[in-house]
Amino acid sequence: MKTTKILFLLQTVLMALSVTFAVPPIFMPPDESGLSLLLFTAGAACFLSAAAVAASNALRALFAGLKKIRASEPPEDLTKSTLLFKILQIPLYCANYVCWALLSAALLNPFMLIALPFVIVSGTVLTYTLLLGTSVPNVMFAVGSLCGKKAGKGRLIAAVVFHFLFVLDLPGAIILYITAKNEKKHDGTGARRVFFRGKKRITGPERIPAAGNDPHRTRRAHTFFQKMRIF
Repeated sequence: MKTTKILFLLQTVLMALSVTFAVPPIFMPPDESGLSLLLFTAGAACFLSAAAVAASNALRALFAGLKKIRASEPPEDLTKSTLLFKILQIPLYCANYVCWALLSAALLNPFMLIALPFVIVSGTVLTYTLLLGTSVPNVMFAVGSLCGKKAGKGRLIAAVVFHFLFVLDLPGAIILYITAKNEKKHDGTGARRVFFRGKKRITGPERIPAAGNDPHRTRRAHTFFQKMRIF
């Protein structure tokens, strides 16, 4: 889990560096010193590195998730971290789209038009790889939840589909985060933990029996608290 979060952070930092280096040459006038070309090359290198980190993170999450699912174990719950980094990367994706659009527009001349399809395809593939880097961990968590869930599968399936689509991946991450948060409130007894006025309260189908002077009822109450794992 820690390694995945580090890769999330590294991908975000490299995306930010690529935007920082690639955007200024677009608005700089042509110069003979080669500064614009140097900055653009540095931005492209950071962008390729970010795509490589995203691809490795996606493959790592895929194989680790499949291994846990085959062993009947739940995959890692990274819904909170994934949602956070997806929100942080929104302005970076916007700047990335602007850079690729301007680069494509610069190739709209008879002499460089032949390179336009290559630029469009490569930009789409690399940007989609960045999307998969933060989506695959959530997808594996959702698949693991689907394997052991009898109800609410439609919401999870919709979240999985959303994670493979631009823009909609953020609503999908929100859905999975809320789903995981609700599941954590329930334990094996079906009871639910809630917080009310700053004090922990237990609600659910079972009621806490009053102890009174009956030792049997006291024993049942103690056993119930053990099941709730709050003492």
